[in-house]
Amino acid sequence: MRYIALIILLFGYIIPVNATVSEKAKSVEILRISCEKKKAQACLDYTSALYMGTYDRVNYPLARKYAKITCDLKEAEGCNFLAAMQEKGQGGAQNMDGAISNFDTACNMGNGGACNNLAQIIYDGRLTEQRKLDFSLDTARALYAKGCDKNIAISCNNYAVMLLQGQGGALKQVEARAFFDVACTAGNLDACANYGYMQLSGIGGPEDFAKASVLLQESCEKGHLLACDNWAYMMMNGLGVEKNLKSAETIFAKGCAANQGNSCYNLGGFYYYGYDGLYVIDNVSAYNYYKKRCDLGNPSACGKLAAMMIVGKAPIAKDK
Repeated sequence: MRYIALIILLFGYIIPVNATVSEKAKSVEILRISCEKKKAQACLDYTSALYMGTYDRVNYPLARKYAKITCDLKEAEGCNFLAAMQEKGQGGAQNMDGAISNFDTACNMGNGGACNNLAQIIYDGRLTEQRKLDFSLDTARALYAKGCDKNIAISCNNYAVMLLQGQGGALKQVEARAFFDVACTAGNLDACANYGYMQLSGIGGPEDFAKASVLLQESCEKGHLLACDNWAYMMMNGLGVEKNLKSAETIFAKGCAANQGNSCYNLGGFYYYGYDGLYVIDNVSAYNYYKKRCDLGNPSACGKLAAMMIVGKAPIAKDK
């Protein structure tokens, strides 16, 4: 499962792109004055301007100060903003207890990004000792669901992963498949790759090779390595697409070079089995690809290495 660590919504006050330096300074000063009058949106926009360096330069310490002012004015995105800076140690010392509290506050105020951010901390096991009793995996699952309800696509993907794996609650494959679809439709690349895999494998619903091939090919072309591996697997076996071992091999090779372990394992198969004589059996190459997958953490690949050693197909190291 892949995620983004933080979601901060940086919109609001727009300063024209072609504005002069003096015009930008005046616009930002107007925001500051409005913020001093306790106008929450102005405070949030001023915080964003300081954080992004809209005028002059980035100023994290001042942005953090005004994020707190915004949060104190009950603006949810201000609390999310403050929490993000506390978590990352921007504009001051890292403060995980403060970050957790402010993400929680913002989430309870209806900020979907904050729900996602807090869920991520819980899921990653980054809770402080003081807060470990307050949250659990079932909390993370519920928070991802809340983020998804607020149209945070990555939350929908992460919620689906927890449903699929039975983390923080019951295993729900049908629902997982549906939420991968929701997140993919909203533009989340991981979700499209995951949804394509569900279509390919028939998890949570019937196999649909035609839909899987479209999802996986598009995700692969956008740079998703796991989608590339599954797309190549479909070409290797002619599942819903024309069988094309050469194209599959090329994709597996690119994935393996980028440390996509499944691609290394599949590439090893080309040289171990030969595929009806289309490839020359090369035990040294097969062993090296299986070993790389084993080193990246895969018991099946490690077992393959052991089997090659037992039958004498593993390369023998030469004495120096």
